[in-house]
Amino acid sequence: IHLGDGMLSKTNMGPLTTTRQLDRAHHYAQSVTDWDGNILPATRTKNCKGNFFAPTLATNIDHNHPLVQEEQFCPILPIIPYHDIEEAITWANDSEFGLSASVWTETPQLGYEIANQLQCGRVGINGHRRGEFPAPFGGWKKSGIGRELGEWGLLEMSQSQVINLF
Repeated sequence: IHLGDGMLSKTNMGPLTTTRQLDRAHHYAQSVTDWDGNILPATRTKNCKGNFFAPTLATNIDHNHPLVQEEQFCPILPIIPYHDIEEAITWANDSEFGLSASVWTETPQLGYEIANQLQCGRVGINGHRRGEFPAPFGGWKKSGIGRELGEWGLLEMSQSQVINLF
């Protein structure tokens, strides 16, 4: 991963948007080590000036860790082993939030079966992105009420009125 100026073609990832978000990412990384977990950065940020935080893996934590339970919006991916699919689905749904999720599998049908059990606004199978404009975007639970984008988004941003003429 090449961190740097997002306007340069060689850059894969730019900075976080604010210093506050950078501090939040460092807080989550520290909390992983405080739980005796492991932090594995994908690249170094020592030569980057600005709000850069390298994509990072967090291991040796469980699904109750704040990195998993909160919407952290930073490039730290927790890797948590599970015993069976039911356990993984239960853990995925065991959160106050439900913006989006992804299911990675060699069997698309299994991906659909799992996706239908996840409590979130959007599920990617073998990928994770926001999607196309006509598709609604929004979460479940504390990840927001309502949708944006497409017809649903227009309806959310408007106020209807009925006028009856007699």
